[in-house]
Order: sequence, then C-alpha cells, then structure tokens
Amino acid sequence: MSGKNPDTSPTEYETTPRIERLLGRHFESSRQASAIGELNPDSGIILTHTNTRFRTLFDLGENLAQIPLESQIHAARHKHLFALHDQLMHPDTKIGQPIETPLVATTTGKPLFLHVTPYPPPQSENDSEPRAELVIEAEELINERTQTVLDATPESITITNLDGTIIYENRGQREMFGSEQEAPSTLGMSVFELIDPEEHEAAFDTMQMALAGKPVRQRFTGIRKNGSQFPMELTVSTLLDMPEVPIAFIGVARDVTEQVQLEEDLKASKENYRLLLETLPFGFATHEIILNGEGIGTDYIFTEIHNPMFLEATGLAALGKGIEDAQGKRLSEVFEGMNIQNEEAITIDEITYTWPQIYGQIAMGERDSISFEQYSDGLERWYSVIAYSPKPGFFNVAFVDITEAKEREKLTLAIIPDAIIITYPRQRRFTTNPVFTNMFGCTGEDIRDTGLPSVEIEGLEKAVQKAMKRQGYVQVDTKAKDCNGTEIDVSLAIHCKGDECVISIRDITAMMNVDRAKDAFISNLSHEARTPLTSFNMRLYLLEKAIVVEAEKSTQREHIAVLQREADRLKRIIDDLRIFSTLYQDDTELSFTNTGLMPSIGALVTDRSLIAQNKGLELLFEHPEEEIHADVAIGLLEQAVNNLIINAINYTDTTGQIVVSIAQEGDNIQISVSDTGVGIHPDDMAHLFDRFKRGEGTAGMAEGTGLGLSIVKEIVTKHHGTINVESPGILGKGSTFTMTIPVSQGIVPD
Repeated sequence: MSGKNPDTSPTEYETTPRIERLLGRHFESSRQASAIGELNPDSGIILTHTNTRFRTLFDLGENLAQIPLESQIHAARHKHLFALHDQLMHPDTKIGQPIETPLVATTTGKPLFLHVTPYPPPQSENDSEPRAELVIEAEELINERTQTVLDATPESITITNLDGTIIYENRGQREMFGSEQEAPSTLGMSVFELIDPEEHEAAFDTMQMALAGKPVRQRFTGIRKNGSQFPMELTVSTLLDMPEVPIAFIGVARDVTEQVQLEEDLKASKENYRLLLETLPFGFATHEIILNGEGIGTDYIFTEIHNPMFLEATGLAALGKGIEDAQGKRLSEVFEGMNIQNEEAITIDEITYTWPQIYGQIAMGERDSISFEQYSDGLERWYSVIAYSPKPGFFNVAFVDITEAKEREKLTLAIIPDAIIITYPRQRRFTTNPVFTNMFGCTGEDIRDTGLPSVEIEGLEKAVQKAMKRQGYVQVDTKAKDCNGTEIDVSLAIHCKGDECVISIRDITAMMNVDRAKDAFISNLSHEARTPLTSFNMRLYLLEKAIVVEAEKSTQREHIAVLQREADRLKRIIDDLRIFSTLYQDDTELSFTNTGLMPSIGALVTDRSLIAQNKGLELLFEHPEEEIHADVAIGLLEQAVNNLIINAINYTDTTGQIVVSIAQEGDNIQISVSDTGVGIHPDDMAHLFDRFKRGEGTAGMAEGTGLGLSIVKEIVTKHHGTINVESPGILGKGSTFTMTIPVSQGIVPD
C-alpha cells in the first residue's frame, strides 16, 4: 500500500506532512479522534494511521498493523459500513466532501458517529493501490459539552450496551451509587450489580419491554458500592441507530427515598382515615350529581360509601341493603318506588328544593357547604345533614339519623315548665311542647307557612330574624294573645344556631300584675302621705312662732329642729316613692328644655354642703369657666345629682371628701360624683341599681328607701344616657358614679 513503512516508528510515521495536510492540523496530539484509511474495492476500509484519541476510543492500544474498520465496529452495525463502502465507491462521490454514517457503536458498545472524507490516493501506477485515501473522524454520542450538561443533572444517567454493561455514566450516577466519602465509577459494571438480586428478573423484563420501543418506568432497590440499599425509580429506553435497530439502553434513575417515606406515611394516613371513617358515629359517602338539560340536579349516584354507618344512617340497612347494593347506583334505583329524589329537602330564601336540587347546587359550586336537619317522609326519619363539594360534579355528605334524639327531645320538652318552640325557619318547620298548647289553647298550626306557630305574639318574627342574623341569643318582653283572644304578658328567650332556633316563652302575666299593683300602691302611698306631712310642717312652723317663754326657747327649738329633720327625711322618702312611681310608668315622657346646668348643680352642691359639714366631710364642685347647656328635664336631673350626693355622704367616713364635677365631652355631658368612702364590693356591682337595694353605710345600714340609685338610673335612661360606676372594691378607696347624657336629645349616644 502506498505510504506504508512498517519499519518506521509510530510517531515518525503518523506525523508525516501528508497526514497533517489531509487533516489540516497536528495529528497525534489532536483532541479529535482521527484516523487515516484506505478504500479498497475488495477489502473495504483499512485503517493505516490512528492518533491517541482514536486508539483510546476504540481500545486499539499501540497496534499499527493494517486494521479493517469493520473489525472495530459492532457486528449489528456492519450494514452501515457496507452502505458507506458502496457510497464511497460510487463514481458520483465528491472528493473532499465528508460523509456521515448513522449511529454506530464500537465493539465495546460505545455509541458514536463516523465522518469519512475521501481524498485522491498518492500517485501510483499499481492497479492494486487503493481507490482513495480516507480521513476518518469519530464523534462520540456524548461529547464534552453534553457531558457537562448531563453532569449538572441530579438524576443518574447511564448508557449500557444491550447486555447491560455500563459504557457511559454521569456524575449523578457516580454520586448515587458511591458512598458518602467517595463517588467511584460504575463504568464496565453490569446494571444488575447495582440492583437487588431479587429484582434481577424484573429488571431483565424491563429491558425487554424497552426493546419493544417504549420507555419503561419501574421502581427497584438500588445497591451502592458500600452495600447500602435505597429505593430508586428507573426509566429505561433504547438508543436506536435506525428507527428499528436498538444499539444501547439509556437509563435514568432517581433516588425516591423521601417519596417512598411520604407514600408510606400517606398509606398509613389513609389506613387511619379508613379506620376513623369506620368508627365515626355518622354515615359518610361521596356522590356524583346527575343534571338535566337545564343544569338542575335530578338524581345522583352513590360513588363511594365510606363506612357501614352510612347504611344505618340513611335507612339502607333497614331495607336490607348492603354497600354493594347501593354503591355505583342512582338514588332512584336504590330507593325504587319510594320517590325519595323528589322529596322537599330544604327551603332557602322562600324557595323549596329537593335533595338532588340542593346537592346539585353544591356539586357545581353554585352554593357553599350546607348543614341542616330534615325529616324524610319516605323513610319516616329525621336526619342531620352536612354536604360539601370535594371537586366539580361531586359532593360529600355526612348523614346522621337523629330520629331517636328528636324523640328524646320531645320527652325533654314535655317536662320543661315554659312553652317551647323549636323552629327551622328556612325549612318552614317547627315543633312545640305540651306547655305551649296549654298556654295558648291550641297547637298553633302554621297556616302562614312561616315556620312559626300561627299565634299572635308581638315582635316574634322580628326577634327570630334578629337571632338568626346574630346566630346567638335575643331576649324580649312582649304581649301575646292566646287562641281565645285573651291578652297575656310573655317573656321570649330566643337562641339560634345554624338553621335551628329554640324559643322559650314564659307567661309573666302574674308577675307583671304584681309589678303594676306595687307601682299603684307606691303611687297611692306617696299621694296619701304627702298631705299630712304638709300639715305637720305647718304645725311646726306655728309652734316655732308661738314660743314666748324665754327660758324654754332653747329646749323647744331643739325639739323643733329634730321634728324638722325627721319631717325632711320623711318627705325625701315620699319624694323617692313619688318619683319612682312616675318614672316607671311605661308611657312617661319627659319634657326637655335647653338649660344651663352649672347654676342648678352649683346651688344643689351649696345646699348639701351643710349636711356634709355636719358629718365632717368636704363637698366640692369642679366645673369649667364657660357655661354648659343641654336638653334636660332639670328637676329630674337635679334629683339624680342629689341622690348621688346623698349616697356619697351616707357611705363616706368623717374627714372624707366628695367631689361633684361637670364637663362636656363632644356631643355628651358628663356629671360625676366621686367620694373617698367605703367603696363597692365587686359582688354588689351587678345589683347596684336594683330597686330597694341598700348597702352598708359608715354606721350600719344606710338610711333611705333603697330607691335612690334605681331612680338615678331611670332618670339617666329617660335622658337617653348611661351611668357608669368605678370602684376598686377596697375600703377607703371610694367610688365614682358618672352620668353621661347627650347635649341634644336629637343626638342619642352610642
């Protein structure tokens, strides 16, 4: 062969100027795997010169003898070499233009491409010389740039030949199967060495399925070089040189230790969830809604019944049906002939819905979750129902049969002394106890379809609406008429939660009659007692004028002073009773006049200073320089301030101090009476303004009727104001009473 010189050293021979001229670069030190070859019509392509990179790629060592290229390519790819040979021999093949082969592989399975460029051979007259001299360049499938990208991938990536020997690995592979201290190479190992032996058969089956042309994902137990095991997810696909010819496997493995742990935790949670559902005291099931053409629910399917209690709660068990009899079937099929799907389930906003209709709104997201109690006429049972949608088109229902609870409820209601109404306003249903029938003389059948008995109770519907809105408690005293038209006084206590309201009705007619009689008695007493007291005061006056004996004047005046004090005291008691009677009349309306307050209160403080001084107390009046005006009934307001001052004097020890103050705060007037007296015990705070309530003064039980503070509160209330009390409850720390009333009676304080 032209150019061949077996006696020349490899380096000298491979670096001839002709080779480097053909390659256009230095031959031996090039990073490109390159070779020079000859094209012979009979023997094919013969390699004559190879550089270090080429020999490393093909595992040639230093053998420089003529090497058929065919011997270095995997036999399964020889057909590509034959096609290349025919193309090079074709007369239309252009000299100097490279030809690229399809993907081939070395005999060790390394995938690569060959780029072959034909050149004219050295001039020779020998017909046996090659037809052309070839420059052959090998390009690995995984080049350096691709290697960098694959090394940055956290997953393990390998390429193996068809018997499972690893011929390529990325950094992720080395790290996944190495120890924590080192990441040894797995090149040359069989993938079966890295998989639990018990799973070898499954791994072989996976490779066979991949050869069929589709990637296969399977979970295996990986074995690291140090022997430790871990779960991995392996995806196997084939590398093809032609669409139908596989030449290698590509494996992508992922450590799924955390995922497996999560799956185990999830599995345990699901098992716990299943056990929980089976032990729940209510039925639970998932359903798929069935809509008509207008998008309205008409039926539903029992998609999954989660626990046996659902059979009990829905009456299925009583009908002899098991889970298999209902699951996957329609409501109309399961309860065939009972027309359950057309029962009225609930009334909302004056619209009554059937079970499928309301569930359809929930399943399609038109309504949020809903809870209600409902009686099924078909099953003759009471149910408590909670429904919500886990995903569009489906709804979950928790069903509790509360029939027995309702029966116990009736027994409980029968022994309660008050009349009871339990109503479901949205469903327009109610029930009453026997006391209701006795109180009103009828059952109060709901002829108005309001969910309330058809008896006349003033403000009942409004109070129920208020309690429903609050979802809490409302109390009101009102009047009612029984079914015979007799008027009675009643006290309503209403508590609403969810769709249920409990109304307690107490007949307070007798109590109100006692109160009215007491008020009438006090009014008559104050009227009758005032006349003789007036006469008594007149006689005292005449007695004082008739004193003529000089020696007896001192004694007579002392007696007269005592009589005067007692008369004043009796007058205050009578005034308290008179004012109390007046204020507690429901139809009492005060006449308000815009009045300057400081002169009246100042005069009152001056008048009461003598009483305070006689007890050794200091009475002060604090006020701003400018006058304060307000719409008041000045006489009653003076009475309220007077009662607070007298109260402070009664409960303050000698040498104590009492301060009356007035100030304007925005639209309100504040009048305060503070003392350094005995203070108020915390237990007494709640009953401080009760009628006839009297406390311990500085010298035993305080004088008076016990109506003073009650009158103060009623006067303040009539002025649309409030009264507040502050006291630390410590002896000697006193207390402060503050009245707050609006400047204008057209402005009512919050």
